[in-house]
Amino acid sequence: MKKLIYILLLLILQSACKKDPKVCNNYTQLITNRNNLADPKATGSQALLDTLAKHPEYQVTQVDVEKYGWMVNGNIFYKNLLIFNCRFMFCSDVNYNVTTLYPLNAGPFNFSLTPSITYLDAIKFARGQENFSKTCISYRLGIYDINAGQPNPHTSNYKLVWLVQGDSGYPYVYLDANTMQVYDKFDGIVF
Repeated sequence: MKKLIYILLLLILQSACKKDPKVCNNYTQLITNRNNLADPKATGSQALLDTLAKHPEYQVTQVDVEKYGWMVNGNIFYKNLLIFNCRFMFCSDVNYNVTTLYPLNAGPFNFSLTPSITYLDAIKFARGQENFSKTCISYRLGIYDINAGQPNPHTSNYKLVWLVQGDSGYPYVYLDANTMQVYDKFDGIVF
């Protein structure tokens, strides 16, 4: 009888410690929200505001204002497609001397912005590249510079890609939206 109670107690403890698996029956398209995610007016720089007004393709994602100056950075879009690995950055000292640190112009591109591979096929292929079994999946069509990781100077080589990612951003797979060639992937595990 003691053995039976001991076994039942172990089974109860074992089942109580397991998390319920996350069940996702559909996929989420990442919304292309073009609104600024941080307020550039906090910098007090009219030159910055004028520059941003001339470039609707910029999306401010971060504003950092300190007593010695400020820094603003963000995403760059091309025809409502996010350029995944291309960002802009402006910095200023206390005298409002604005400095541009990252490239600001992207496009035009010499390829079609219409994918020949559906997002469902991209997700199916990405599942074969990374383990998405413990996460919900989201996807986004965008533009990716496959040469971005090369040392400077590098020649940009932009491609239309699908980003397939888990709900925390990991794992992720960037794959060509026309050929399914994988340009980048990561399981999210750092050793």
